[in-house]
Amino acid sequence: MAIVGEFTKATIQPAGLMAMQKDDTLYFNSGGGLATLGFQSILYRLPVSAFSTTPNPIPDSPAPVVVFDHTARPEKDSHGMMLTMDEHYLWVADRAANRVIVVDTATHAVVNEIDLAGPISTDPAPDLFAMSPSGESFYVTLRGPNPLSGNNTNVNNAKGVTPGLGVIRVEQEGMTGTLQARFAISNLDGTGVERADPHGVAVRTPPLLVTIRASQVEVCWNSQSNLTYQLQYSSKLTTNLWTSLVDCVRSTGSKSCLSDPVVAGQPPRFYRVVQTNCVPAL
Repeated sequence: MAIVGEFTKATIQPAGLMAMQKDDTLYFNSGGGLATLGFQSILYRLPVSAFSTTPNPIPDSPAPVVVFDHTARPEKDSHGMMLTMDEHYLWVADRAANRVIVVDTATHAVVNEIDLAGPISTDPAPDLFAMSPSGESFYVTLRGPNPLSGNNTNVNNAKGVTPGLGVIRVEQEGMTGTLQARFAISNLDGTGVERADPHGVAVRTPPLLVTIRASQVEVCWNSQSNLTYQLQYSSKLTTNLWTSLVDCVRSTGSKSCLSDPVVAGQPPRFYRVVQTNCVPAL
């Protein structure tokens, strides 16, 4: 592991938290935090192929491109982000503005802003995302009234009123969504003050079941009847480039399996299964 690029604050604002890669594009953000770090809501992108495996002596290179900059808005703090199941959209949480900024990964353009404040919570303060195995829901941590980190009391950029786990229903294939439920988390101290402040979130999924036979690899996964899936493989885990082994298969039960012939001398293969809205060929 080596540092292959360095950027100054004049080029990339501080208080960055997340980075997500879609093919050759690396998205990363800059948000709020301590007063010395500033308060902004900026999303940048960089071409991964522009980096080399050797240290780059030229600072601020390659030059980042600003996808959006909401720093002029009165409430802003870009924080968590997550790609949708098919990676066509990138969701970026602004916990100060109670919004999700939706970016089209094909055009790098902002195509929607989802307002999460409403009947579920008047001030949810969305923080970090995790995606359900089906991709039909995003889980999001909702900050509490006494934030333990990343908050400046002068602006309360990380302060919410309903600490817990929110469930956002993904709609229009990721173009939009609705906060449909909240599971409350509470931690009252001895004086009755709420101290709960959820931050991290992760989803546990059953592992792939792989059986190595003499002439083929069998890949099985837990599935849902009538849903469609795509089996993909890659020869390296250091890249996000995956090749479809089977473009589209419709499940007929709670378990699906596909086989891949083993060819002598071919590179090793790593497999993943993606649930899609594809239509199987007749």
